[in-house]
Amino acid sequence: MIGAGGMATVYLASDHKHRRPVAIKVFHAELASVVGGERFLREIEIAAGLTHPHILSLYDSGDADGLLYYVMQFVEGESLRERLTREGQLPVDDVLEIAREVADALSYAHMRGLVHRDIKPENILLSGGHAYVADFGIARAVSEARATEVTPTGIAVGTPAYMSPEQASAANHIDARSDLYSLGCVMYEMLTGEPPYTGATAQAIAARRSEEPPRPIRTVRPTVTPQLEATVIQLLAKAPADRFRTASQVMTALPLPSGARYAALVPARQRRRWLAGAAGVTLVAAALVTWRLIAREALAPRTVVVFPLSQAGVVGGNAAYGENLATILVTGLNTTDSLRGIDGWMSLDPLVRDQPRAITEQLAEHVARAKGARFYVVGRVSRADSGLLVTLDLHDVAEDTAGTLTVRVTRASAAVEEVGLTAARRLVLALLPPGRPVDLSSLEGRAPAAVAAYVQGEQSYRRAHFKEALDRFSRAVALDSGFGVAALRGAQAAAWELEYEQATQLIRVAVAGPATMP
Repeated sequence: MIGAGGMATVYLASDHKHRRPVAIKVFHAELASVVGGERFLREIEIAAGLTHPHILSLYDSGDADGLLYYVMQFVEGESLRERLTREGQLPVDDVLEIAREVADALSYAHMRGLVHRDIKPENILLSGGHAYVADFGIARAVSEARATEVTPTGIAVGTPAYMSPEQASAANHIDARSDLYSLGCVMYEMLTGEPPYTGATAQAIAARRSEEPPRPIRTVRPTVTPQLEATVIQLLAKAPADRFRTASQVMTALPLPSGARYAALVPARQRRRWLAGAAGVTLVAAALVTWRLIAREALAPRTVVVFPLSQAGVVGGNAAYGENLATILVTGLNTTDSLRGIDGWMSLDPLVRDQPRAITEQLAEHVARAKGARFYVVGRVSRADSGLLVTLDLHDVAEDTAGTLTVRVTRASAAVEEVGLTAARRLVLALLPPGRPVDLSSLEGRAPAAVAAYVQGEQSYRRAHFKEALDRFSRAVALDSGFGVAALRGAQAAAWELEYEQATQLIRVAVAGPATMP
């Protein structure tokens, strides 16, 4: 046993098939009688569809002799509650990193219509310098049970010290802003050492929450900046309309960390200038060299994060030309047998996603390291004479080097799929050892119209427009029945829409397609 709480007990186990440790959460019999196995498994199935670097992955679930359970990713570390119990107040930079990663996870879930309803330190796990949000789906299952008036005393939805006012009053409609209030409570506690409202009973906490403003953070901890305090206080607004509307807005409002962890992410040319003027330069330089060697070992040598390319206005009749071109680059990398491409769009703050020019080297390197990728690509599409010029900047994070690849097209109206395939071949050639053949036939051999529909499908999918994405992926398959990559993505979109029969059909197409797929 590695943990126990009011609703469940957690055990460490071994997944023999995949040779990995897992955690099994077994819920108490009282919860099973309240929630019901069917409702529980339905909510866990939805939560299991969440794939995000800061959401704890769910692998399996079931009902064993009336005991509900699910199997989840095991992360070696501790909960935020354990760290708070040990340290009380946390360093501001750590607070910012944890809050940003939790907000990123919430943004992803909220875009898919899921509200956590129980954000608290116990449900935030810390491992390897990163935060993971656990228990998506559980509070929602209990909440639905309460809505049907079968929830007995003792099975609570949420935790009193972290509940939003509307959740505490059992409001009929709870939206994403309730999770943001809870995040504000967690941030307040990380900064001050205790939640904004405490009391001997849930009723006492609720009374203080409704009658009192939270105590100003800077009276307890003067080193907290006014900007950070204002962000937390806005999260704790009693009326949902007075809070941030989305988790992505919270990420934008959070100040950037200023301590050592962030200094290590400053671009190399700035870092050298900083070191040259710092006291104790030899000691600091030695520390950075050690940090770089450790980071180099941890980075996957053939993994590349590709960010949307910037563009000046509409290119080729397409306002999303740079984003779509990046999609083809990622797909091209993934169709090889030795390279892996990661879509950088999903790791960006929503306010930056549609503004590729705002992607700095500092931000791109931070994302690449978080993804464990040795390389990242940023670039731009511009007009050159009567044609187009695509410029790709390929950065090696481990070696702190960069190179530039260019693709010139004589026609300004060239379709993105045509330009993208040429650029993908150049990129793959630059990453593979000299003389090694490049096989992009699973993508290059496709009908251009099918590739165009696939790219449009990806654009819809990453924005959680799953019905639209399914239509576009299906069109790509209809235009080219051998397009396995489009079929696979279509199956994923169909699953989100609960169109399981269509998902099965598309999986059959994908399996019959090329062996090498993302």
